[in-house]
Amino acid sequence: MLALVNEGSASCAEMREMLEESKATVALIVAAQTSAAASIAGRERHGDGGAQVLADAAGLSRRDAHSQVRTAETLGAVPAVRDAVEAGRVSQANARRLADAVE
Repeated sequence: MLALVNEGSASCAEMREMLEESKATVALIVAAQTSAAASIAGRERHGDGGAQVLADAAGLSRRDAHSQVRTAETLGAVPAVRDAVEAGRVSQANARRLADAVE
């Protein structure tokens, strides 16, 4: 995707389509990173739900990693919302707001 955009041959419509379609991919990557970090933290008994592992491995700030882990934990109790976030139908920002409302 990046090569096509940087090459300059992609039309605006194609780039808009790529932006929309890549949203779901990004959401899946974020979910996978968060889940993996939580799993590692659980196995190694870190006690922080994976926030430090996520911060270190994904290059996030500790605050952002903690927020991402907390959001994932909270939305785990609401499968429909969790699935919508993972599918890219709900943004990470809106997921955080929903998690706050659930709490």
